[in-house]
Amino acid sequence: MAYFTDTSPFARPDEGLAAGREPSGDERRIVEAVRGVEVLVYDTMFTFDQYIEKMGWGHSYPEYAVALARAAEVPHLVLFHHAPGATDAELEAIAARWADHAAPAVSLAREGGGVDLEG
Repeated sequence: MAYFTDTSPFARPDEGLAAGREPSGDERRIVEAVRGVEVLVYDTMFTFDQYIEKMGWGHSYPEYAVALARAAEVPHLVLFHHAPGATDAELEAIAARWADHAAPAVSLAREGGGVDLEG
């Protein structure tokens, strides 16, 4: 398991993994660091549109986390560190957006929730 909190993307949205390109140097290092983990828990405080407005604030967005997990062949990604002002409806929309995603499977961290690492 790997846990990334307060983490900005390691490349701009028009570069590297999020843009469907080869990873940047920093992205390559992170991909290799998480390759082989079963679960990646990743800071996704912002939606993509919010991230564009707040680049450099120290948080990421789901599309980036998915691209990173896919590149590292991580089977399960957990989106967490939700924006403090996010409503339940907004979080449910994020969960619904990624519910059927495979490679990686994506889930939303929830209070009291857990991930089975044993099978």
